[in-house]
Amino acid sequence: MLYGLFFGVIGPFVLVQARRLGATPFQVSFLAALPSIWMMLSPLWAALFGKRNPFQTVMLFDGIARLLLTSLVWRKSSNWYVFVFCLHYLFSAVSATVYGKAMRLAYPVESRGRLMGWVRVGSSAMQMISTFLAGFLLPVWGVHKVFALFAVFGVLSSLSFARIKKITDESPLEKELNKPSSLDILRADREYRRYNLSLFSVGLANLMSAPVYVLFQVDVLKISDGFVSTLAILTSLTAVVSYFFLGRFIDRYSAPYVTERIFALNLGLHLIYLWAKSPWPLLIAALLQGIINAGHDLVVLNNVIHYAKEREISSYMAVHITFLGLRGTIGPLLGSFLLPLLSFKGIFFLALIINCFGIIQWSAEGKGFSMRFTSKGKFII
Repeated sequence: MLYGLFFGVIGPFVLVQARRLGATPFQVSFLAALPSIWMMLSPLWAALFGKRNPFQTVMLFDGIARLLLTSLVWRKSSNWYVFVFCLHYLFSAVSATVYGKAMRLAYPVESRGRLMGWVRVGSSAMQMISTFLAGFLLPVWGVHKVFALFAVFGVLSSLSFARIKKITDESPLEKELNKPSSLDILRADREYRRYNLSLFSVGLANLMSAPVYVLFQVDVLKISDGFVSTLAILTSLTAVVSYFFLGRFIDRYSAPYVTERIFALNLGLHLIYLWAKSPWPLLIAALLQGIINAGHDLVVLNNVIHYAKEREISSYMAVHITFLGLRGTIGPLLGSFLLPLLSFKGIFFLALIINCFGIIQWSAEGKGFSMRFTSKGKFII
């Protein structure tokens, strides 16, 4: 819940406020890519911190990352803004590598999806409150004071990890095995390799579009901070409901099953921006974004746990985060580079095509989407 108060301000507004401070399109794209740039070092973080207490590691590095944002009050230039977030995302990337192991030890296997869903319901509820407040406070106080204030809630959130105790023990096999390299995992685990390649394509489409969405909103549609707040609240509200159902679906079916459906929903997001000529279709996009965000939030970690099984989860998480770093670095910068060549609509259409390619990759080996008619004539995907 404390993290929700923190992220409800930082998440929806970080790119928009960078643009309002005078950041160039390249700086906005670079800022969008920063989390992923540092995540490409995840094999190093896994090697250095994989065997340490994951709860203490998350508390330390997330605490430092969020405390750094309080330094935004020192200067008010866009360059300082980007520099502070550069350091923030560096320390956040370290904790992200061991977060999967922390969640595996914190939840019982049989109800992990539901419990993670409920935790995120509380987080999203607080996120809606802080996002609503940010829509009023940002025009009055300015981004530096507002971000610094809500960073305090982020620090308190990280400190709460000191109170978390492990419920599920590491398997004996996981303790005994040497940490496999990323190449070893991708070579040996065909299913995990196929999943990561498909996720890479879909994620690349999303991340290529992310900074372009912001530029499109600010420069073309001229939306206000209040409208940005409304979009973020709708996204959070939809996510709250989605967490409840998706967590149960993951426990009942599997994380890969839910992943397939999220990939299909993602197509709708690109289509809405492709045809939008006013801010109002973005309300529908915000609702759809809530389902997609909740889906990705839950399935990514559960997919890592699903495919790792009894093997070393930190190494599997490092593979995932390395791919995330690659697509997150390439995507936003590619969007910035192609924007003058393709225009906004061209970028959105290209993202749609890449997303479709990711779905095709998933089904390439016959284990992804299947299409058939039932005896009653109903079409099933």
